[in-house]
Amino acid sequence: MDREELLNKTKNCTPQLGWEHKYPDLYGKYGMTNAYGSKWIWFEAKNIPGHKAEAGCIPLAEATDNELLEMLAIANDYWLNKYQIWYEDSKKKSSKLDEFIGECERKYFGYDKDGYTDKTIDRILDAVLKRLEEIGENI
Repeated sequence: MDREELLNKTKNCTPQLGWEHKYPDLYGKYGMTNAYGSKWIWFEAKNIPGHKAEAGCIPLAEATDNELLEMLAIANDYWLNKYQIWYEDSKKKSSKLDEFIGECERKYFGYDKDGYTDKTIDRILDAVLKRLEEIGENI
């Protein structure tokens, strides 16, 4: 990977908001969370606030290759862990929904000739929603 590719990957690595405080000599030197706390901003020569420039902050383009690699690795590790947690949570939810659909299929709706497919899920959920609408109209 050449320097330009490393710099671009680091620019797009999406640091966690607030990391300028957690890693002041790394992320804090090259960027910051915006004033609204909603977006990460990498420093460029034209966008470094005066107080940040006085504190020694510099554009990301001036980071060493080692610093770029370290920031990229920290961000990738952080997000990999987050995505693993979200994935496991999603699997648990999907499993519960799958069990519910299976129970509905066995007890109330019968089986589709093609087996358990997306069409089965749609058919059962449509029927459940229709019934809930009927109940709602009678309340």
